[in-house]
This record gives sequence, C-alpha cells and structure tokens, in this order.
Amino acid sequence: MRRTDLLSLLLLVPVLGTATTAVPERPSSWEEVAALHFRQYRAMDVADLYKLVFQGTFGARHLLADPGMAREYLLRELAAVPARPGELWTPIGPEGRMVRIELAAFKARALSPDCLFEAVRRSAVANRATARDFACAWRRLTRLARRGRLPVAVSTMREWGRRPVDPMGSPHHSPRYEETYQPHYRVVERTIFAQLFPGNERRLLSSERKSPGCDHET
Repeated sequence: MRRTDLLSLLLLVPVLGTATTAVPERPSSWEEVAALHFRQYRAMDVADLYKLVFQGTFGARHLLADPGMAREYLLRELAAVPARPGELWTPIGPEGRMVRIELAAFKARALSPDCLFEAVRRSAVANRATARDFACAWRRLTRLARRGRLPVAVSTMREWGRRPVDPMGSPHHSPRYEETYQPHYRVVERTIFAQLFPGNERRLLSSERKSPGCDHET
C-alpha cells in the first residue's frame, strides 16, 4: 500500500492538499499528537515525527548554548518571513504544554520579537525533561506503528529509537517537509507564552487587536 493511501485509510482525510485540518489546542496523548500532525502535515515522515517528539519533550534547549546568536537568528528570520494571518501556535505535546509559535502569524499580529525570544529562553531554562522521557514517548509511538496506526514502518521507528538522545540537540525536518511547508516557528511552553503575551489567543479575528506583549522589563 502506498504511503498516501495508508494516510487516507488511517486518518480518514483526503490525500490531496496539505495542512488543511486544524490541530486541537490540547491533544491528550502522544498518540493523538502524532496522528493529528500526520493528518495536518501529510508530507511528514519519520524524521519529522522524531523532531516533533523531541521538541515536544525538550523544547528548544539547544538555544541556551548561544542565546545571543539565537536572538539574532530569530530577528533575521522574522524580518525575512512574510506576515500571514493564521493560527498563532500549534501544539506539539500532550495537553498542549509545548507549542510551536508560527512566525508568519506572529508577525501578522505585530507582536514583540524580543518578548518572543524571552518566552523561548524562559521555556528552555524551565525544561527539565530527560532522555528517558523521550524514550518513553517514542516507545508508545512505536507500539502505535506496530498496530498499523501510524504511517511509519515499525522497523523504522525502532531504528530511530536506537539513536543517542541529547536534550541539547536539534534534529532536522525532512527535506520533503521543508520544501512543502517551509516551516518558520519557535518552540515555547504555552503557559510561559501566555504570561508574556496576555490576551493573544491561538485564533484571532481580524478585527481584534491585542497587546504586542511584554513591553516592560520582566
């Protein structure tokens, strides 16, 4: 069975089009997180699933290695990405604790880049997840693949599960994912983001205007 056919069968969505089905704000488990991302991002493969679980577990702790460079890179990326109204964030872990802030939507709301970097930094500092936490999540998804409920071969899941896990690492998206979606985001804890950007909901009507976020020192 072709991969696209398997996705259509397992996730009950059309195989044509991309990123058309919204992900709920608080998926209850890793199984739900993975299934919903495969439904929304149909070009995903095992590398993207690995990155999803990695970021949903560890956030962006690798940025702590050089915060100054991380901030400069964020500012350059925001300057280059076109503003596009849309959902502000996408959940990437159970209960929506960790989220990806979509930079195009962030820029469309004219929010504070410095505040976003502060949210990223605080989230990285607060993260205490371990390699064991990641391994537990990956084993759960491997069992899901074994039951035929993920569009990834169980042998591939096991192969990736044997890779050494460094919480300060930064796995990459697959080339297909990069080409299809051109992702631009930052990973934060949702509660920390909400503290620094009060009133900025995931979905925002075009007529609503919210605070740009932490205009004062925090």
